[in-house]
Amino acid sequence: MKKNEKLLMIQSGLVLGITFIYLLGQFIHLPQMQYITGAYLMFVMLFFLPIIDGLIKYMSIGMLAIGSVIFIMKGSSIDVWMGSASLNHTLISLFVSVPLLGLTVKSEEYLLALKGLYMKYLHSPSLFLASTQLFTHAMSVVLNMGAVSIFYYLTSKNPVLNSPRLLSTTLLRGYASTITWSPFFAAMALVIGQLHIEWAAALPYLLGCVLISFAVSILTDMIVMKREAAVTGAVQEHAATVEEDGAIVVNWKKIIELFLLLAGMIGLVFLIDWLTPLTMPTAVIILAFLLPPIWLAIKGQILLLLAESKHYVTTTVPLFKKETVLFLATGFFSGAVSQTNFGTWLAKVLLTVFKDFTIGISFFIAVTVIAFSIIGFHPIMLISLYITSIDPALLGMSKLYYAVLLLGAWGLATTVSPMTAVSHMLGNLMKQRVFELSFNWNIFYCLISLCFLILYLTILTVFHII
Repeated sequence: MKKNEKLLMIQSGLVLGITFIYLLGQFIHLPQMQYITGAYLMFVMLFFLPIIDGLIKYMSIGMLAIGSVIFIMKGSSIDVWMGSASLNHTLISLFVSVPLLGLTVKSEEYLLALKGLYMKYLHSPSLFLASTQLFTHAMSVVLNMGAVSIFYYLTSKNPVLNSPRLLSTTLLRGYASTITWSPFFAAMALVIGQLHIEWAAALPYLLGCVLISFAVSILTDMIVMKREAAVTGAVQEHAATVEEDGAIVVNWKKIIELFLLLAGMIGLVFLIDWLTPLTMPTAVIILAFLLPPIWLAIKGQILLLLAESKHYVTTTVPLFKKETVLFLATGFFSGAVSQTNFGTWLAKVLLTVFKDFTIGISFFIAVTVIAFSIIGFHPIMLISLYITSIDPALLGMSKLYYAVLLLGAWGLATTVSPMTAVSHMLGNLMKQRVFELSFNWNIFYCLISLCFLILYLTILTVFHII
């Protein structure tokens, strides 16, 4: 085994060890587990820190340094240090394991069925865009960013749409809106876990955010379509071609099976969460390791399972080292800040400036999350700070209101941030500047969606629904 391969296997083992220790801690309730977990996570963070590069490295070093100074000045106990190091343990375990669920829907037969659907029915640019956003959204639930690349390859050569901008925004918004509600995303685990509310209780209101996102996206796309003559240039030609080719058959059985599988996975997670004492993130992680081998064995695709499992261990998992360091450092820093009076001070400042004007406070929180994301900070950094430091009751907000606000802001920030992994992936696929396809092409959508998000929350509050 070559030196690079050995290093990748070590990195993979360390990252997978995070998930293993998390699961161990869910079933072994010993006081020593906190120290074992905290020490292991600190070791992993310090091991990866010299290896990673870029802005994440220096932000992580800064957060670790500031956090350590705060702990020393406060004379914090070792329990507090270890607890802070473990603050985002659940999130890392979740985003490391969820890609395994993608093995259940990566079958070529599903992709061919979707391709047939596009060729036979989606001839209108508006219908094409709305369907692509919906499909990307649904598949992102389990495939994460993988759904964006899959639908890029399915749609980029389709003559119905000849607009890189519209294709990019559709894919990005479809993915980002999933962050708002999916139990398979780290965002949900962080917000729901820290606020101690049930996912099922927040879900109806979060789905309202998704509907707002889709409605605003369609509206802004229509405005762009009117300006881009290239969008409609090939539509008639394509429609004629499809009409001549009566041989196109849509495999509805596979399409229905695909979406039933996606719905079934969400239902299974909800069922495990409801029937057992396990937390929802734990249910997701266990499902991620058990469902793919069972499903692929039933389908008789053992070779696919072996090949994809090898790729997951040797290629996918080592790529998580940057996110691992960032999330651990962010948790450590947030834990340190929570030992200070920062949260109380910020709440007092906001109340002094906005009084009891909750709309103004909501705009401030959401805008800061979005603005910091635009200049290079991952949304988790500011949201972790808000959620660990500020009691929403001090701001006159219910926990559900606060959860919907933060998750909605996280989803919107993802569409305009030039620093997210999904934006960089799209930039590479489309050969477009990342700042162009994220900020320039989505800022109008983001601002309109934000206004509707706050209006939506205000209506829910006025009618005492949330």
